[in-house]
Amino acid sequence: MVNHGDQRLTGDVAQGREDIIEVDARGLLCPEPVLLTARALAQMPPGQAGVLHVLVNTTAAKENVSRLAESKGCRVTAKAAGEDVLLIIQKT
Repeated sequence: MVNHGDQRLTGDVAQGREDIIEVDARGLLCPEPVLLTARALAQMPPGQAGVLHVLVNTTAAKENVSRLAESKGCRVTAKAAGEDVLLIIQKT
């Protein structure tokens, strides 16, 4: 699910506020969180910095999404969001 303003979409990525793409991958089994993150990163304009927020709720998803983003040269910051983890991925 992806949060786009007040709308929630299943299995998609959406452009959020201020050029932040938001992906809600809670409850999804691998490789789905990684695939959604890869798709969101591919939607970001080439050569331009951008921010991607990915919400996950498993350690495996956190590690796998972080590993993907870092392999693409992105900086990843993890923040607790209740029982979930918000991964802030910065493309430079």
